[in-house]
Amino acid sequence: MSSNTTLSFPRRPFPDIATSELFMHFRCNNNPLSEFEAQVFKDQTLSAALGNLSAVESHIEDLESQLAAAVAERGRCQQTVDECHGVLSSLRGFPPEILTEIFRWSCIMSNNVVDIAQGPWLISHVCSVWRRIVLSTPSLWIYISLCNSFLLHNRRTYPSDSCALLRAALSRSKDLLLRVNFRKDIDLEGGAHGAARRINNDWLDIVMGASERWQHCYFYFHQGAGDERRLAVVKGRINQLETLGVQFSSAFRSAVVEVVDTFQIAPKLWSVEFYEVNCHRFKLPLAQLTRVREYWDRILFEGQDMGPPPQKPLDSLQRYMAYSPALRHLHLAHHLLSKHPSYDAPLISHTLLRSLTITDEYLLDILDLPSLEELNIKSRFCPLRDSGHNDDIPDCPRGCTNRS
Repeated sequence: MSSNTTLSFPRRPFPDIATSELFMHFRCNNNPLSEFEAQVFKDQTLSAALGNLSAVESHIEDLESQLAAAVAERGRCQQTVDECHGVLSSLRGFPPEILTEIFRWSCIMSNNVVDIAQGPWLISHVCSVWRRIVLSTPSLWIYISLCNSFLLHNRRTYPSDSCALLRAALSRSKDLLLRVNFRKDIDLEGGAHGAARRINNDWLDIVMGASERWQHCYFYFHQGAGDERRLAVVKGRINQLETLGVQFSSAFRSAVVEVVDTFQIAPKLWSVEFYEVNCHRFKLPLAQLTRVREYWDRILFEGQDMGPPPQKPLDSLQRYMAYSPALRHLHLAHHLLSKHPSYDAPLISHTLLRSLTITDEYLLDILDLPSLEELNIKSRFCPLRDSGHNDDIPDCPRGCTNRS
């Protein structure tokens, strides 16, 4: 390729248009040309201008072709440079233990175990060494995250293949305990999503088949599809379960309030988290729980019918204080709109509770916590505008801290 390429134009067979007296004359007025003048102008001036334009366009095409070839060659050179850096990379000398730890964090961040473009599937396609490490390390396959939005938006894996990938991941985890994150983010109950809904149900069935190895589980259910009832088949088969999280979508207002006893028999369960869930719907081994977190983002309006009422903070507090003697950490986040100046309830005492987080400071009026070490009041009380309740908020923590 020549490094001194210049742009040349054909020799013009007519005077310079910019200085031509005839051209300047016609350009400065609107007088019509005679037939002879028009013909001479076309044959000489316009024809030469068109020839010049064609030559320039042809030359541009040649330059564009040369530029495209140069860009392609630069890409090949850059690829060679990258491969050279790869040969010299210190990553080649990393021991398998270090690589395994790096891979583990990548698998933790993966949000869908059936997506071949992330997690252990992606890592195993980098090189043969990494593939051997991934396939020989069952701990990289214990993160069973499933999100049904994958069924509608993913184009890398056919939904019918996802069940095979899920079974392969469970098989490669061997006998290790599992971390299950099952999220039903999108409502698939409509007729247009029948196939996706069946795949979503198949996922849940496959995961429930490995319930003996559940260690940490989180379930997010959309609307009133009744998926929490389908979990009944694992009752008595979750002896390794240690932590449990259950969340309903914020739009979930089921008219049917069933009691779910799936998790009542779980000898190792010590931590539960509920989001938008009435805790009385779930029978739990309360006596062995040491940590409870409960969240209600929905505001409670007094005097308004919004379906079955959400869990009230006093109900939750009395339940856990009475039936969870081993409780160490309690977090109750209830978004309240109504103001409770006081609770007409007897003093509640708990001897082992060390940390308490609440959003209703008035609960502190009825608490006696001798082992309390940490108290967090994250007030989510939202007084009505112009309701006349914007002041006169008592100093509730004082009595509780004095008793504790």
